[in-house]
Amino acid sequence: VTVSRKMVRSINQMKSIFLSIQNKDFTKRYHYVSNTELDALGDSLNQTVSQLENKIQKEYLMTIQQKNIEFHAL
Repeated sequence: VTVSRKMVRSINQMKSIFLSIQNKDFTKRYHYVSNTELDALGDSLNQTVSQLENKIQKEYLMTIQQKNIEFHAL
């Protein structure tokens, strides 16, 4: 029963992270709840969120830089 509860908490935490991502909030991270395979999945989720956040920031900066170049060209 205890293991099941830990797994459910892990899954609920991951669901919460996915909902945050859908709402463009990349600040949430998975925190270890259990010693199961779900922790490895949580690590992967954390890495994916970080990579996605970095890519979005880079794209945003490139867009701003492009707009500045266009503005100076005018």
